[in-house]
Amino acid sequence: MNWFLNFAKSSIGAKFVMAITGFMMIGFVVAHMAGNLQIFAGQEVAEHTETGLIAAREALNAYGFKLQNDLKPLVWVLRLGLLGAFLGHMAGAYRVVTLNQKARPRGYVVTRHQASTSMSRYMAWTGVVILVFVLVHLAHFTLGVLSHDTYALTDPEGRHDVYNMVVLGFQNKAYAGFYIFAQALLGLHLGHGASSWLQTLGIFHKKYNPLIRSLGGVVGTIIFLGNISIPLAVLLGIVKASGV
Repeated sequence: MNWFLNFAKSSIGAKFVMAITGFMMIGFVVAHMAGNLQIFAGQEVAEHTETGLIAAREALNAYGFKLQNDLKPLVWVLRLGLLGAFLGHMAGAYRVVTLNQKARPRGYVVTRHQASTSMSRYMAWTGVVILVFVLVHLAHFTLGVLSHDTYALTDPEGRHDVYNMVVLGFQNKAYAGFYIFAQALLGLHLGHGASSWLQTLGIFHKKYNPLIRSLGGVVGTIIFLGNISIPLAVLLGIVKASGV
């Protein structure tokens, strides 16, 4: 165990920890997005009439009920694993920043950014905003601290009404705007990070470097577009509340 701690404290080790935990979180974000996109299930039925809304509500609420009941032990294991990955990622990032500062304690008279990109220089700041977003998002949709009324809603089956909670939540333009802004930063953060993490793990080859670099951008764009499609659909009236 000591050898791993010593390795994690080194620059390469800290970056390795960030790479592994980063990929774990990308996996969660993709799975979370796929589950949430079930809000569109049935929306095409009867031109968005109540029949279609009921189908969409049923799909998302059944999914939420399964997670909260049938798969509850597994969900808690995944939550704890995700929490560990999140803390490990932040610790790795802090270690890298600290080591970089120690390596050049005095600021340069003239700052030149030749090798780094603007995104790499602001990864820490986008990470801070994403952390704030995660805390707000958990307080809103997972804990119901910021949305007592909508969080308490139940559907005709007596299940937690995830569908209407999400729709009513995104009808708040301020929160929807903050969510879209945070997703833009998340897409940029993951897009740049995925390429950098691959390099850290040694999965770079001269012949395939351009493809590998573009992979991060593709992943970030897919996550961004998938996640913002929900608040945009609510704001545009494509996805509407049902039975409330």
